[in-house]
Amino acid sequence: MSFPVPLRTKRLTVHEPDPAAAETVNAAIRDSFPELSQWLPWADHVPSVEETRDHLRNALAAFRTRDDCGLLIWNRKSDEFIGAIGLHPRLADTTRREIGYWIRTSAAGSGYATEAVRAVARAALDHLALSGLEIHVHARNVPSQRVALSAGFVQTGEVAGRPDPDGRPSRMLVYVLEAPPRR
Repeated sequence: MSFPVPLRTKRLTVHEPDPAAAETVNAAIRDSFPELSQWLPWADHVPSVEETRDHLRNALAAFRTRDDCGLLIWNRKSDEFIGAIGLHPRLADTTRREIGYWIRTSAAGSGYATEAVRAVARAALDHLALSGLEIHVHARNVPSQRVALSAGFVQTGEVAGRPDPDGRPSRMLVYVLEAPPRR
């Protein structure tokens, strides 16, 4: 079964990747890079517009083949690009998915991440045969911890994360949202 897009919330539209949006997405990455590079493994350099376009092409292909589910977040009223969210098959348990997200710095703190996580989680649990969802958050990333909790996830443990930029080991907190019992 495929992921139902677009998703619409009160303020957002969430839909599949669009290579035509590469310049807009790249500008948001560039503007937000100091924050993104603290937490996200893929933010190890500022990408060119062409790198962003290639990423969006690959993400769209993976979405269409159902190998991955990367999505873009847009403001419904202004059509401003807000960020990205994904439902990724990174976990050992194939009946679960990991949600990852980022919000451009200029839109951070407005509740967009929580709104998008709630929408994606609800759609995933309603339309896909999943037993649950996880969010892995760096132990120092307090705003993302708040997003997970506000979206209804519960902290269940921690795992080792990639080393911090200064080489110190990091911890990732694991937040879980279990699927409701099937009728």
